[in-house]
Amino acid sequence: MHRTLNSLMEKVVSSRQTDWDEHLPYVAAALRASRSESTGYSANFLMLGREVNTPADIVYGLENPEPVASYDDLVESVRDKMNTAYELVRRNLGVTAERNKRYYDLRARPRSFSVGQLVYYFNPRKYAGRLDKWERKYTGPFRVEKVLSPVNVLLRKSNKWKPFVAHIDKVKECCEVQEERNDVAEAVPAHVVAEPPNDGSEELFDRPRRSVKPPRRFINEC
Repeated sequence: MHRTLNSLMEKVVSSRQTDWDEHLPYVAAALRASRSESTGYSANFLMLGREVNTPADIVYGLENPEPVASYDDLVESVRDKMNTAYELVRRNLGVTAERNKRYYDLRARPRSFSVGQLVYYFNPRKYAGRLDKWERKYTGPFRVEKVLSPVNVLLRKSNKWKPFVAHIDKVKECCEVQEERNDVAEAVPAHVVAEPPNDGSEELFDRPRRSVKPPRRFINEC
């Protein structure tokens, strides 16, 4: 519904997009008068039991009111039409649901993960000044601590991280080889520099500490 509404609004609003509130009632009226592919009826008919007359129908005399003998006949007629419409809507929605399920099952593949397996977790984030389409959507790797159910797993990045539950739809297999050196790096505190290996290289197991600068107002006072 929102995708259809936005696609119609972009065709009627101005370039500055400041007059969207003036066009919204007319776009919404057009949507309510349109026939739905899933139900087979418009929202106006399912809500009011009839189609809404537009100004053009009134000006050109296109409306066709049904002759009614009494108010009781009108009530019975509206109720019969609503019952028939709702019965057809339920049937059409059932057919639509089966069709959507068939299309979804064509692309769905069963997935399972084992305890101790390395995986990536889908965690999209937006940053100021960065293009979202260039950002990496998956973070990790994480290790599967426990399989809670066929669709939920318990993930943990390291011993210092708190485990969390993730759905398998947001998890994918990690094909990279995890080095054993990461466990050693986690055991070393951030302020302690590991001793270099015996081969004389200056390789360090942890990254350098971040330099923290005091606020400018404290510098001026000094």
